Amino acid sequence: NRMIELAEQALRPAQLHGKGPVARNFAANLLRHPATLAATLRMVAGCNVLEETRRVTAPTLLLWGGRDRTIPPRLATRFIERLPGASLHVMPDSFHEMATGRPDATASVIHEFIGRTQA
Repeated sequence: NRMIELAEQALRPAQLHGKGPVARNFAANLLRHPATLAATLRMVAGCNVLEETRRVTAPTLLLWGGRDRTIPPRLATRFIERLPGASLHVMPDSFHEMATGRPDATASVIHEFIGRTQA
């Protein structure tokens, strides 16, 4: 269900503005490579991402879409608790795929984070 939601978010008209070829390729790849999609789903289902975060020691930016239905923003606190010193930035009007929906804003947040971490 989460993969379907992700596809719906990625392919909604507001996200597609000027990105028709990207959307067509995304949909075509899902149809052409169902085994890859199935393998990805098995990997995600078998991994406890929250537990894996305990292994992270690098400076970390959690960039969250405020309207994300794939990993809802309410779960951000669980990640922050496990990543001491992590920075959380919520983009209120974005979904899970904010890098395709709002690439300039996403790049700006990442650039700012890198600048702070290197200072």
